[in-house]
Amino acid sequence: IKTIRFVHALLDRARADGRGVLLVSSDLDEILHLADRIVAFAAGRAVGPASRGAVTRAELGAWIAGHGEAA
Repeated sequence: IKTIRFVHALLDRARADGRGVLLVSSDLDEILHLADRIVAFAAGRAVGPASRGAVTRAELGAWIAGHGEAA
């Protein structure tokens, strides 16, 4: 858990410094917490992008499962 918090803090600092970070994760909560823009890939296609707060956990899960369209 300490390692996850440390990595999240590094990503938050990078964002605050204006750096770009590509986060690849299967943890929906992590994506929704850390990402400014979200794109999901399923079945060889990209869905999104959506801004943080513009997509729910359920919608993101549906995107990853190959259902639904970008907001």
